Formats: sequence, structure tokens, C-alpha cells
Amino acid sequence: MPLAGTIESYLAHTSKFPAVDHPEVCGIHTNASFALGNKEGESLLAHILDFAFAGPSGSLKDALADHDLVPGGNHQGAMLLKSKLQDVEAKLPGNISSASLLTLSARSSTVGMISFVYQEAQKYNTLVQALEGRVWALQQHLRGELVMEEEARQELEGIICDKTPVRWLVHSYPASQSLSGFLRNLKERVGYIKSLIEHLLRSQEAPTVEKFWLPGFFSPQSLFALFLQLEARRLELPLEKTTFRFAVTSLHDDGSDSPHRAQE
Repeated sequence: MPLAGTIESYLAHTSKFPAVDHPEVCGIHTNASFALGNKEGESLLAHILDFAFAGPSGSLKDALADHDLVPGGNHQGAMLLKSKLQDVEAKLPGNISSASLLTLSARSSTVGMISFVYQEAQKYNTLVQALEGRVWALQQHLRGELVMEEEARQELEGIICDKTPVRWLVHSYPASQSLSGFLRNLKERVGYIKSLIEHLLRSQEAPTVEKFWLPGFFSPQSLFALFLQLEARRLELPLEKTTFRFAVTSLHDDGSDSPHRAQE
């Protein structure tokens, strides 16, 4: 601050201060501002949606608490929630048909890789079936066929705000996206596993895969462990004496000769 001056000089000096203090002023990392902005945005969106569809019971949250979204209720939020659930149901990918891999593994020298892909397919099928079950149960809640419990209310509140319900992540891989982003990513992952299975079935004599989309797997660490096991067997070495060696290259991957990420 100036040591001495007029009121105008002080006002001119303070007007140069930022409207919002930088996080580093409080000893916080810069990313804190992004987290704060995201939280404030979600809170604002939740309030807008909550009161935009207010009905006889008040806000949407009050209507969920009072179970005012059953047939006969005139809460317009019910129509929004039903539309949201139908949209989620339409965006869920279908189950992965992996039974054919069991036949292939019985007459293949690469049983380990096929077993790994089969286990990944089963994990995704479990997740998709769990999500289908929750959507069906929430639709029953909205029809008044089931009592609106607290967990169901939290799920519906999350869906209306495009947030992935915590209950849906019990069978899922780690995810922090919005609900729409989670569903897009799930569809892409399932599409990749399907393309991987099709590739293995097309090359039945010696099914091999040279390139992988690691984020497309439930547990990519299991794939690395499989590579070490296969190499240890080939070299007849103890597993603990095998490790990975990495090299940075300038090769361009056009994804033309092996399974790649499924396109939307």
C-alpha cells in the first residue's frame, strides 16, 4: 500500500487487486480453483434443476422425499426423470458374447490371453447387468411399485444433475466422469472388448494381439502380469527375475492392423 496519499490513490491502488484471490495465496495448489469452480457449477445446476421442476411438494428434492412422483401426482419432475431413465437405458451397451472364447481356449496355445479377455468380458457384463437392474428398479420407484428409499432418492437426484450415482460404481472400474461421460466411456470400453474378441476368433490358429488400449480394461495390471508369466515360461526363468523394458519410439500407430478403440 502507498505510505501516504489521498483516498482516490488508495482506491486506484486497491482496484488493481484481483477479484478472486489466487489459490497460492492461501498455500493451495492451482488445481484447487478448478475443483472449486466445478463444485460451484454443480451446486448451481442442482439448484436450477431443483426449482425449475418444483411442484405441489415444493422442489424436486422435496417431491422425491414425499414420494410425489408416482402415477396420479402432478409433479412435472416425474416426466423429466422418466425421460432421463429412458435415455440412460438406451445408452447402456449390450452384453458381450464371450462364450465362443471358451471353445477357442481349449484348442489354442495362447490360453492365458484368451482367459484374460474372457474375464474382462465377464466383468463388463456384470457391470452392464447391474446398471440395467438399477434403471429397472428406479423405474419401478417412479411408478409407485416400490417404496422410495433413501438410496433410490439419491440415485434420482444424481441422474437429474448428470452425476454418476455412487451405488452404480460398486461393480465398476474407477470413474469420476459425469453420468453422460461415464455412459459414453462404458460404451467405448465394451466396444473395444467386442472388437478384441472378434479379432481373436478371426485368427483361431494363432490368435495374437500386438497392440492394446490399456484404459479399455478393468484391470490392466493383470495384463502386465500375464505378459511376465508368459515370458518367464518361454525363457524358463523364475517369475521374479522377469521385468519390463521400455523404449520411446517415433513410430506412428494408425490402428489399422489390430483391435483399436471403438468408434462412437
